[in-house]
Formats: sequence, structure tokens, C-alpha cells
Amino acid sequence: MIGRLTVLASLGLLAGCVGTSPVTPALGNQQSEVEVRATIADLADAFSKGDGERAASHASTQMLLIHPTRGDVDFAEFTGGVRAGLRPYDGYKLTQARLDSVDVSGDLALLSITWHTVMRDRAGKESTRGERDQEVWRREADGRWRLFRGASFPLPAPGYPAARSSDESSPRILAAVTNMKGRAE
Repeated sequence: MIGRLTVLASLGLLAGCVGTSPVTPALGNQQSEVEVRATIADLADAFSKGDGERAASHASTQMLLIHPTRGDVDFAEFTGGVRAGLRPYDGYKLTQARLDSVDVSGDLALLSITWHTVMRDRAGKESTRGERDQEVWRREADGRWRLFRGASFPLPAPGYPAARSSDESSPRILAAVTNMKGRAE
């Protein structure tokens, strides 16, 4: 719980540091939340249908994701991985995308999303994976909501114990999130 609160506080701090975009006047938060939810539904649909191009189009060119085992993932690595990873032979299937919470302020949205997938390699072996993401989405100059920042936390595989909140990666994630503002400029 402490690790999650640390990341949430860091993402909240990041959202405050980034500010809202002066390009688009802020719509009412209710309308913006509807737009964000529709964007996430489209992203989930793209993943479900193996449409890597459409899934990749939801990323800001300034995006940065933090993952405790994969490290920092920037725009090029994310979009390249999504485009390559959704090829039909990978047997990728999104089984659940649950939007746990959405908080919108102006042109920024803070989301908590849980993803569950099944992947099959070329040999036919299946593996399941779950992740809980804390993400900052930003409305960009063209009016579209795109993934700007995020931290991803793998969920335990079925039959394995849950990760402890005192995970050793938490301090590294906190440091990376609080230092992201400088990297985006």
C-alpha cells in the first residue's frame, strides 16, 4: 500500500509540475472524462484486435513509462514494441482492461488501469500476464488524449504470492517519476 501511495503521490506531483496545456481550452471535466474513457476503450480494442498501429497512436511523442523490471520505456521503444508485439504469430490476446479510476483536471488525466493478457509464443506455449498501471494522459494540440507518463506494476501470476508493497523497486520508481519533468523538456 505504501508503494502505491508513493507512486500516486509522485504522479500527482508530476501532473502539477507539468501543468495544463495552453493550446486547448479546458473542456468541462465531465466531458473530458468521457473522452478519456472512450480513448482507453479504443486502445483496449486496438490491443484486442492486434492493431499495433492504432494502439501505438495513443502514445505522446514525449511519453515515458517506468517498469520495475524493464526499466524506462520511451516513445520509440513503446511504439516499436507495440507495433512488433501485436503481430498475429505472437498469439497476443487482451483478456481484460479495467479502468479502475479516472481523475481529470483540464488537459491532464490521472488513470489507474489493470490489464490482463494471454500470449502464445511460436511454439504454442501460453502465458498470462497482468499489470496495474498508474498513468498520466494529456490532451495534445490536436485535441487527442495520449499517454504521457506512467508507471507499471506487474501483478503476480496465478498461483504465485502477491508482491509486497515494500518492493525494492519502489524507491527507484519514485526517483524516476520525480525526475521526469526535466527529461520531457
